[in-house]
Amino acid sequence: AEGEALQLERRGEIEISEAEYFSTIIDKTASLISASCQIGAILGEASLKEEEALADFGLNVGIAFQLVDDALDYQLSPSWGKEPGKDFMEGKATLPLIRAYRLGNAQERVRLQELFDQRDKEAFLEALSIIKAHRGLEYTMEKARQYINTAKKNLAIFPESPYKTALDRMADFVVERNY
Repeated sequence: AEGEALQLERRGEIEISEAEYFSTIIDKTASLISASCQIGAILGEASLKEEEALADFGLNVGIAFQLVDDALDYQLSPSWGKEPGKDFMEGKATLPLIRAYRLGNAQERVRLQELFDQRDKEAFLEALSIIKAHRGLEYTMEKARQYINTAKKNLAIFPESPYKTALDRMADFVVERNY
C-alpha cells in the first residue's frame, strides 16, 4: 500500500530518480510477491535459510514483474488487458520514461515534460518515439532479466524437484510474457 500511495503522490512528476522508482516498485509490487513466497516457505515448514531464499526470490521476481508491466505499457498493442499508454496518461512515470528523460538533451526533456503534462494519446505516441530513441524499453527489459537471473540464483539451495522447476519456469515467464 505504501508503494501505491507513493506512486499516487508522485503522479505527474517526471523528474524521479531510478532509486526512487525502484523504491516505489519494491514497496508496491515486489514486497507482496516476496511475502507470498515467504508465507509458502513458512507453511511448508522450510528452514530459515530456505525461507529467506524464497523471500528473496519473490522480491526479485516482483521487481522484474513490475518492470515488464511498465515496459508493456509502451507497447502499441493491448497486452494482458492493459491499454497502451495507460500509465503515461495517468501521470505515472515509469522506468522507460525516466530513462529517456534522464538521457535526453535539454530540448527532449522539456518536450517530454510537456507531453507528460498533456496526458493524451497523441502525447503518448510522441513521447514513445523519444523513449525508443533512448532505448528505454530495452533498458527496462534488460533490468527485468537481471532481476530474474538474481531471483533464480536464490533457488540454488533447493534440490531439483517439480516445484523448483515450476518456480524457475514461472520466473522465465515473467520476462517472456507478451514482449
